[in-house]
Amino acid sequence: MDCRTTTQGWVCGYKNVSSKIVELEEELRVVGNNLKSLELSEEKALEREDVCAQQIRELDARLKEVGICPRVHMCPYIYMECAQPIRSLSNCGF
Repeated sequence: MDCRTTTQGWVCGYKNVSSKIVELEEELRVVGNNLKSLELSEEKALEREDVCAQQIRELDARLKEVGICPRVHMCPYIYMECAQPIRSLSNCGF
């Protein structure tokens, strides 16, 4: 039956609109679930980043304690070899 040629075309149109609404509601639900999943993933990634940053700070501090420049690439004073003992922390920028 063609909805456009019947006297009850409005019923057919209503059914089409209703099915479209149901379709869009389902799509909205899926998008909402995806958003929740992405937010949770972001939260976990930020937590991992915080843990890694803390570990880096702790390792830098330990290296400073033993007199090794923790970030040689940032320290022009001793650029030749990695983990070369430093003569002065003030020259290293730490």
